[in-house]
Amino acid sequence: MTQWRNYRVTLRLRSPLHVGRGKVGNLQLTRRYVPGRSVWGALAAGLVAAGEVDDYRRAGQLVSEQLALSYFYLSTLPEKVTCWPWDDGFAWQFMGSWSGTALEGGRAADGTLHEVEYIAPRTRDCEPVYLIGHIFERVGVALPWQGLLAHLQLGGEQTYGWGQLSLHGRPQEVGDCFAYQTSISEDRPTVLAEAAKPFLAHAKLSSLTCQGDVEPLVGRETDAVRAYFGRNVAFVGVCWAPGSCDPNADHWFIVGEKGVWQSEQLGFASSSVP
Repeated sequence: MTQWRNYRVTLRLRSPLHVGRGKVGNLQLTRRYVPGRSVWGALAAGLVAAGEVDDYRRAGQLVSEQLALSYFYLSTLPEKVTCWPWDDGFAWQFMGSWSGTALEGGRAADGTLHEVEYIAPRTRDCEPVYLIGHIFERVGVALPWQGLLAHLQLGGEQTYGWGQLSLHGRPQEVGDCFAYQTSISEDRPTVLAEAAKPFLAHAKLSSLTCQGDVEPLVGRETDAVRAYFGRNVAFVGVCWAPGSCDPNADHWFIVGEKGVWQSEQLGFASSSVP
């Protein structure tokens, strides 16, 4: 029995995008993709801004219960991803950086010089940049998520106009997820990562024997009122980073809350993925 509908969503990047992944010296690094957590937070904030819900925590719960999110990846075409973050040439094509400093008395303040890495809204060949991802909608729900996509703003430096997006066409109902086999008949959607194919989200560390990078996944969440925006720190767990793979075996992954993958062998409880 079908429990979910799978939509491919394409967003056009309209301004620089910075999704923080740490700092090296004065350089603030950006992720080369948009995690499901970032889309989850933007949709929850959109529900509150639209007056659909008056509480950030409740808005986040509704998105988690009624939608399942993939990570979003960059492309120069609106129909499919043309260059993955782990491909050669990705950084040259899509990324740039901006330097700035705080002023004090009309002069640069000591110790405030910093550089922010970003994803550019156009490639070095002046091609438009799109974000492509999948949003699974639980059958029978009435969450107005499609209407929120036209007003999304993602990532950091939003007060400077960064992270602005527009919806490119209507979300298209499809049968796969980035050409990976999917199942939508269980309590959560599942995705098949065949042997040697890269994981397309953070995958919870388990007994999997994989190749790739491992990182602790941490995010910030908003409390019930705007005064506590981003105050709560949520530790998801230690995960295989996107682009990792198991060269020897296929794996079915459950698409957990905020897009984190979990091995189907371990089962899934909604409380296990903050």
